[in-house]
Amino acid sequence: MHAVGVTIPMILSATATAGHGPASGDMRRFDVGVMPLSRALVTVGLQGGVSVAGTDPILAQCHLRASIRGRMTVGQALSRLLAGTGLVAVRTAPYVYRIERARHTVDPAPPPPRRDALPPPVVGAEIVVMASKRGVPIEDYPGSAHMLAADDLTIGSGAHPDTRALTNLLPVLTTTSLGPGREKLFVRGIADSSFVGGSQATVGQYLGEIQLNYSAPDPNLALYDIASVELLEGPQGTLYGTGALGGVIRVTPNPPELGRWSGTVGLGATGIAHGGIGGDAMAVLNAPLGDRAALRILGYGSRTPGYIDDTLRGRRGVNRSDVGGGRATLRLRPSDAWTIDIGGVYQRIDNRDAQYVDATAPPLTRAVPVAEPSSNDFRMGSVTVQHRSAGGQTLTAALSLVRNDVMARYDAAGLVREATALETASSSQVVTGELRLARHRDSGNGFVLGSYATVSDDRLIHSTVGRDGGTVLRGIGNRVVDVALFGEATLALGHGLAATMGLRATYLDFFGTTILPGGREQGLAVEVPNGGDVTFLPSAALRWDWKPGLTGYLRYQRGLRVGGYGLDTEVSFDPEDSASDDGSVVFRPDTLDTFEAGLRFGSPASALQARTALSFANWRSIQADLYGPTGPHTANIGDGQIWSLETTAHWRPTRAVRLTGALVLTRSVLTDPAPPFVRARQQALPNTPAVSLRVALDRRWSLANGDDLVLRGSVRYAGRSWVGVGPLHLPQGDYAQADMGLAWTHRPVTLTLDVSNLFDVAGNRFALGNPLAYARRTQWTPLQPRTVRIGAAWSF
Repeated sequence: MHAVGVTIPMILSATATAGHGPASGDMRRFDVGVMPLSRALVTVGLQGGVSVAGTDPILAQCHLRASIRGRMTVGQALSRLLAGTGLVAVRTAPYVYRIERARHTVDPAPPPPRRDALPPPVVGAEIVVMASKRGVPIEDYPGSAHMLAADDLTIGSGAHPDTRALTNLLPVLTTTSLGPGREKLFVRGIADSSFVGGSQATVGQYLGEIQLNYSAPDPNLALYDIASVELLEGPQGTLYGTGALGGVIRVTPNPPELGRWSGTVGLGATGIAHGGIGGDAMAVLNAPLGDRAALRILGYGSRTPGYIDDTLRGRRGVNRSDVGGGRATLRLRPSDAWTIDIGGVYQRIDNRDAQYVDATAPPLTRAVPVAEPSSNDFRMGSVTVQHRSAGGQTLTAALSLVRNDVMARYDAAGLVREATALETASSSQVVTGELRLARHRDSGNGFVLGSYATVSDDRLIHSTVGRDGGTVLRGIGNRVVDVALFGEATLALGHGLAATMGLRATYLDFFGTTILPGGREQGLAVEVPNGGDVTFLPSAALRWDWKPGLTGYLRYQRGLRVGGYGLDTEVSFDPEDSASDDGSVVFRPDTLDTFEAGLRFGSPASALQARTALSFANWRSIQADLYGPTGPHTANIGDGQIWSLETTAHWRPTRAVRLTGALVLTRSVLTDPAPPFVRARQQALPNTPAVSLRVALDRRWSLANGDDLVLRGSVRYAGRSWVGVGPLHLPQGDYAQADMGLAWTHRPVTLTLDVSNLFDVAGNRFALGNPLAYARRTQWTPLQPRTVRIGAAWSF
């Protein structure tokens, strides 16, 4: 299903607090230099201790032409800042200002804009990289960063409002296709394997300040009521620690708004070619609780109809998927300087059956004697506290508890005595806390200093499923304690040069549990390399602003994943054998060193902007989660190298038209394989196409009655890749998919039409389904057939 109810213009907001709350006549000292109007609003908010929000497209076009300095009220500063724009600042609450059009005024820019030249939404007007942990403008960030606004996720990004929409929009991001809630994400070719097991994730995922995963798969949270999504390419070891080899994805939800009732209700109906009919619903409510608090609640549910038939069991559309969940955030503002957010998230994904087919059977069919369902149950609770001082420093403290339970079942007829299926159940519980102090100045100077601690408890159990019940075969548990101190600072050197240096000191400790046949548990201390030691993760970058609109940078960073305790594939499992041999081994940590050189042309407000980056990564002792007749296991498969060249461009020939293109070329190879994975030829690392390409067109109209119409289309190409290394060196990919979307907004109502896989292409996106039967080499996962969704949303 596609997200509904997200207004087309992205909200541009500046939120800051300083000292005690300003009354309407309080005098404040302001020092705002010549800069884009959007950045000036942020600066006024920081210096005046207020929240300033606006959605008018003029904010993307105007610059402050004269400095604003001296003592004055917040209202006076905003009036001077907005003079001549046709905009005014309206005080809607004691600490909140909204920027809107002045009544009975006209657009001051002569001549009046043509109807076919509607100003674009505020997408990229002073884009700030919040995932940098100190709010660095994107043009100052010395690395590869990708920013998606709510507008990008609204239409034309595919038929699913979740991680699949992100992979459609960003060619540098790839994923497996075992099913929603079981996927692994990869960035820039940093891909280890196609299965979920005991190894730590290669991509860190965050909801605002809260870490969502440690070793669990992508929870595939629905992207409803989202303000923005950021992807920082990795490794991001200095700021985010272990498990961010490929990078970090940060999803920023819309926060509660003080002093304003608002909400959205959305409904949608979906039809899939060769399948059935599904639907989705969502609702958002923002409720102020006095002047100092507000509650924002989201609830949603969806059903994606199945389109694969099982001819052996005589069932149609077996791969139906149901999703239900919600999110709630309570915001408290005890004073101007403090903001407290208390939040919770719950989501349940139920996949009735697997989504692979038999390549030798008729299209979209397979013949399996039992269903192969899977599920993902995700729960999270969090508290985030922020303090913003008059000097511009921000103190952030975040504490969270995350629980993620994942289950998958596979047909095992003939593989295990008296078993019809094998079931793998994993559970992950992570307690994480972070405290940091950060500051960023308009000059480019800034710093972040912080401390971090997490305790991750993971369990992986392998069981049989039979007519008379199930039997635990074996399993493992890992407890990881990860404590770190980190810091990063940027210093402007003059002549357009700025240097960034960072370092993270991480202490790791481990404890393992063996689950023996029948379910008996045996705890033990695990001797893992780097365990009990302090490991350092450095980073360095140099940025050079050659001239306005042209910036180059060099960057180096190191990443690390923790080692752990895994099942031994050399030990046969027998449910009737209760021998004391635990059948477990230790796998080593892996490290990644990446060197990157990049060039950026243009600015977020430019008609043409482009970026290109060349990177080289050296990956040692690569961990990979594998699966075989003996169950899931983790092994170090060897060393690898990844070369990547990325180029993106955005062109606005008029203010109503936007053309976007992205090309990613990757060469990822296993250069020194471990003995079990040696082959005659050099092997590519898994799930990394050599070529990925996306081209998109966005057209907007402003109708005479004030309505807005948006048309968006895209074509995405995924080159050939491989499921894994060794015996899993199976080809996949090499297909193109076209998507399109249309949105019409009439006052508070938005109607949308989305078509995914417009030409009903039958490509092979993933050459695996049941890992117990990969040796047959006939499994492949087809693209979801043409999918049409019609939606409606009402906002108030």
